[in-house]
Amino acid sequence: MMSEKLQGMVQQNIFVRIAVAAVDQKTQDLQGMQELTALYLAMSWIGADEAAEVLAYAQQQFALTLEV
Repeated sequence: MMSEKLQGMVQQNIFVRIAVAAVDQKTQDLQGMQELTALYLAMSWIGADEAAEVLAYAQQQFALTLEV
């Protein structure tokens, strides 16, 4: 489940929205999400707090997939 903080970030930043959609649609694996988030961070399209929230969400979602 997405945190309230991440939900706010999704509404404010298109790149956070794209990253969350990639997780939800499973178009990337965890490594791909790490690389995508690193790119967004390096390009200053997202901040460190946004990167941390996106990666935490990705890890949570991929962990749930592995448990099922």
